[in-house]
Amino acid sequence: IALCVPYRQLDRKRPVNRIRLICLSALILFLSAPPSGSAAIPVTALENEAQAYLVQHYRTIAPKTRSEIKINPINRAVKLHECQQPVNFDTPRGNGHRISFKAVCPRPFWQLFMAAEVRLFAPVVISRTSLPRNSVLSPQNLPVSYTHLRAHETSLH
Repeated sequence: IALCVPYRQLDRKRPVNRIRLICLSALILFLSAPPSGSAAIPVTALENEAQAYLVQHYRTIAPKTRSEIKINPINRAVKLHECQQPVNFDTPRGNGHRISFKAVCPRPFWQLFMAAEVRLFAPVVISRTSLPRNSVLSPQNLPVSYTHLRAHETSLH
């Protein structure tokens, strides 16, 4: 790092670009390495925990619905220290089917904002054909199917 001197202080005849490239590479390696004594956790493990949390969250607030949850991938360059306690997730917020929520590790402290797409489907009765006035309803012409809840999603978050 002693070679990393400002450009103006170097003699213009020296290979400055090579020295600057070496200094920049050393700095990137130094900053990207986790501190000694703590291991970095893979972000896929955190994504899986977040997925499980959201599935349970939507089962609790909308028990008769079926959910499709897609976690937006965390940048693989992010290095998070292994959490010594369980990771906590804040209640999701958002409008429509795009939500955001926060993952918090109490020790060592770190937090990460995450995003996901959530689609909820609820069972509804839909007629197979047009029903004339005063017709008798029967299970044969009123099947139950799952429908995407677009209008009601904001009230469930």
